[in-house]
Amino acid sequence: MRNFSTSQVALALMIGMAAIFALGISHADEERRSSNRFRVTVTDVIDHEDSVVKQIRIDVKPDARARISSDRKGGGGLSVSAGSVDNRPEQGVIMVTVLADHVEWTAGNVNALKFLMTMHGNSSRVLMSDTGPMVAEKQLNDLFAVSLKSGTYEYGTAVPILRFRNTTFSLTIAAPASKP
Repeated sequence: MRNFSTSQVALALMIGMAAIFALGISHADEERRSSNRFRVTVTDVIDHEDSVVKQIRIDVKPDARARISSDRKGGGGLSVSAGSVDNRPEQGVIMVTVLADHVEWTAGNVNALKFLMTMHGNSSRVLMSDTGPMVAEKQLNDLFAVSLKSGTYEYGTAVPILRFRNTTFSLTIAAPASKP
């Protein structure tokens, strides 16, 4: 008869619990992909009082379509479709980069506000930008704010992502049509 030490039993329990946990995460990940939800990860690249750059990764079903639109008539927008990730044909990715920059240059008497947003999907990249004078006695954070947080959101629902000046931009992801 073989005797097991306490540390061997503890190690076996930890390995067993880790395997159950990993299977649970794998199952949850698969459920998320098959559900009516997509995942957003927001990363601060630069977060300074005069400059902000945010990278937004959107994990979606392959061939889902993303649209960013403004709440202002004629305010513009962007649209791309996701392809699939190499070695993971069940996953699509859309990348959004947002930049806001307050530029002051006393030698040239410049006090401007620059806004830029790009979206990159399957094989397309779209861009929108706006540049103009800075509003007197305002800071960048008075005129620009990213409200989108990392998390999961529903397909087909408009999610506010940012405010620039008096315009709110919202993200809507349309799930791809089901294949027979």
